[in-house]
Amino acid sequence: MKSHKLESPQAMRALAHPLRLRILGELRRQGAATITQLAAALDSSTASVSYHTQQLARHDFVEPAPDKARNRKERWWRATADQTTWSLESFGDQEQHAANAALVREMLQLHVASLEEYQRSAAEWGADWAAVSGPRDYAMRLSPQDMDQMLTEIEQVIGRWQSKPAADPQTAARASLIMYSFPRH
Repeated sequence: MKSHKLESPQAMRALAHPLRLRILGELRRQGAATITQLAAALDSSTASVSYHTQQLARHDFVEPAPDKARNRKERWWRATADQTTWSLESFGDQEQHAANAALVREMLQLHVASLEEYQRSAAEWGADWAAVSGPRDYAMRLSPQDMDQMLTEIEQVIGRWQSKPAADPQTAARASLIMYSFPRH
């Protein structure tokens, strides 16, 4: 799995836009696409999708995919990585913390919208999906080092499942696992 590590507040702010997050997510889930295909999938205008795709390209989140084009007029785009990561350890100033807060806020809104979309259609998925879908909330007492070790182990498990073929391709669907880890008082 290829990862894009955010190194600057400018890149974080560039990604902290609802349509940009959706464009990047669509390219990661569906693979390469044209601006027209992205606009249709995201119910947005081609002009808006084109502008925001260019902004993502400026920060290396997406890149042209000329190998997909059937002619010289077609312009395809693909995500440069399967995931985006960042760490605030190296971020020391207010600008970086503000950029992080903006990005996390947009991601939370996107995740809530995805969960609401699933809830609206949950009955259509059937009992098998209902049994394994939904919130999980765990509380534990950990040090930052413990949390880091636990997250590393969880990411290793996720990595194995991402590369594993579905046990039953007939019932397989794209699935999302959204996790947030944080300390609480």
